[in-house]
Formats: sequence, C-alpha cells, structure tokens
Amino acid sequence: MLHFIDFHTHSAYSRGTSEKLYNIRETVKVAKRKGVTVLGSGDILHQKWRLHVQTSLTLNETIDKVKILPTVEVDIGKVHTVIIFPEFKVVYDAYKVLSKYGNLEVGRPVLHCTPMDMIYELITIDERIMFIPAHIWTSWFGVLGMRSGYNRIEEYYGDMSRYVYAIETGMSSNIIMNWRCSFLDKYFKFSSSDLHSPSSHRLGREATIFLSESDGFDYEEFWKYIRYGRDNKKKYDRIGTIEVPPEYGKYHLDGHRASRHENNMPYCTEYGTMCPICKKKLTIGVNHRIEDLATRPKGYIPMYPEYFSELLPLEELIAIYKGYTSPNPETFNIWKMMTKKIGTEYEILMVIDESELRRYVGEKFTKLIIANRKGNIKIEAGYDGQYGKIIGWTD
Repeated sequence: MLHFIDFHTHSAYSRGTSEKLYNIRETVKVAKRKGVTVLGSGDILHQKWRLHVQTSLTLNETIDKVKILPTVEVDIGKVHTVIIFPEFKVVYDAYKVLSKYGNLEVGRPVLHCTPMDMIYELITIDERIMFIPAHIWTSWFGVLGMRSGYNRIEEYYGDMSRYVYAIETGMSSNIIMNWRCSFLDKYFKFSSSDLHSPSSHRLGREATIFLSESDGFDYEEFWKYIRYGRDNKKKYDRIGTIEVPPEYGKYHLDGHRASRHENNMPYCTEYGTMCPICKKKLTIGVNHRIEDLATRPKGYIPMYPEYFSELLPLEELIAIYKGYTSPNPETFNIWKMMTKKIGTEYEILMVIDESELRRYVGEKFTKLIIANRKGNIKIEAGYDGQYGKIIGWTD
C-alpha cells in the first residue's frame, strides 16, 4: 500500500503558526483531501495539545482513516530536529526525561542539553524513536545552514549520529541538489511541509512516500526499513518524496528581504556577503550553501537514485488560472470542489490522465496541470524568508 507521510507539522502552540491549528480534526480534513495518509501530530510534548490529539483519536490512532504519528520539533543550539515517536505511550516517558532540559509547554521547545544527550536519553526509552535533522540547509536552524557552524551531520550529533537514519531536505533544496554531497549518501531523504497553517497549499506541499507490504501503515515496518535499509544499495525501491520546486522555497537564493535584493549567483562575488543597498549582511541561501559543500558536479545522478516528484500545490495552480498572485478563499473553495468531485490533490497532480481532467476542468486548466507535471512553470526564486513567485508557464 502506498502511503503519503507529512511528519513535520505544528499546532497553534508553536510560535508563528495559525490559530486554525488548535483543532487537529480540521487539519485532518484538509490532509485527507490532499491525499496525506499519515500525518505528524506536531508539538506532541505540549501537554494540552497532546491531550487534545489523543482524545481525538480512535483506537488505532487514526482520525477519519488518517494515521496520526506523534511528532515534535525541538531546538538545541539553534538547530532543529524532528523527533518521531513509534506510539503515544512512549511520549509520556519522553516528556519526563526531556522536561529537565527545558520548558515543554511551548510547541517547539528549546532544550538545554547536547543533541547527543537528547538522543541517548530517548533511545534508552525506545530504540524505534527516529531523529530527523529538519530542513538541513536553511540558514536559520538547519544543521548544515550557513549560520549553524557545522559542515557535516556528524559534527552536530557526534557519536549519536549513528541513530540518525534520514534527513529532511527542506523546501529550498531538492533531491538533485542533495545528490551533489556524497556525505549525505547514507541518509534517506525525507520531505515534509513544516506546517504552520492548515491551508491546502501549505499542508502536504512536501511529503515522504512509502510503499508498505501491509495494508495499513505499520510504524514497525517503516522503522525497520529505514533503520536497516541504509546500507542497501537499492534502498530506494520503496520510498520517495513529493517536493515543490526549490525556487519556490523561502531561502533558495542569497538575499536581503528588507532591501528587496536577491543574488542568483552561486557566490556573492560582486558584493561579498553584504547587501549593496543597505550594507547589512545578506541571508545566504541554500543554493549557495550547497555549492560551498558539494563534493560532486552539477548534474550528478547516482546509480540508484531516489524517486521524487516535483510539483506546485494545486491551489497555487488555481490561483494562476484565476489570475491571482496567491491563493485566497475563492481558490480554496474551488480546490474543495475539485478534490470532492475528481480525487485527492495528489491524484489530480500526478495520476489522473489528461482526457479525464479535461472532462472536469477544461482544456486550459488541464494544460496547466500537465505543465506542472513536466516542470514547465517558471518561478522567480525565493530568498531571505520570502517565497518564490510564480511568473509564468508553458505547455
């Protein structure tokens, strides 16, 4: 069975998130229409949120047939890690252990310990707990970001890096960019939305795909595949990702948002790392950072490449079609109608053939969906926290 997993999410208890995230059932409604079958709870160490999530669950830890995974993102030394727990009863023991390192009554807690201490304490509770370095290339809070001070995963997680089996590539990079770094070969590449709003163009915009042997999602099966598959040369036969084009991400290029200055060169050779307008430091983008650390040339393809599909969210396409610069209540209503009548968003974007799409949405919008599948949508790349702008498309 094919599963679409969005494990990196948040509740309204995290800083900078939408108040609509106070109700996980409302988030699940969007996830189900999207095609997400496994959803991270986010912020599960927060006691009020954990109580809300658990009282919303059925006996098999689902809501409306969407499997809920207990997850949390933590901050240690301004580097973020997503923790995935195998089941909710493990979270109680984790709470007791981690509460001595910081205030857990915030959605994304800051822990005052080393990442090695954190992993050791949690692995002692349950070896199936997974640790995913979050949005690894982002200047802000990514383990390999320009501001982190680390050039390798092992430098941050130390001898506990042996319990890190996968990384989250983040919106501003894609699988191809990560192939250039040989030191990442041993890690599975995960994608997820880093959800701050339950909008359809935010939730599930990036996701991890897993082909299970069982009918439903079995965490034990998933964990074993990730844990023991890292040394298998053909390890990517059952896993892949859905990603947005990296230009769509908020940190793809170097730039300074306040001065509306971007630099699309691999290096800031003309101005150094200073904004030529206000003379303040530029935020160094993911493209630049990967260029710094790459061990392989552009265009490198491994012998056993990961599967990935690069797509813009359906509601973004609706906004383009309607002539809007961004999604709005009208585009959301159209999205709801389409996902009710045609299929899930992932089915519309990836699976349903052209002839059937034409019956529902007409010739022009069908061409736009196909252009999205082919990567024929032009994006003005994002920088310094500003999303990339969609500026055109071709058949």
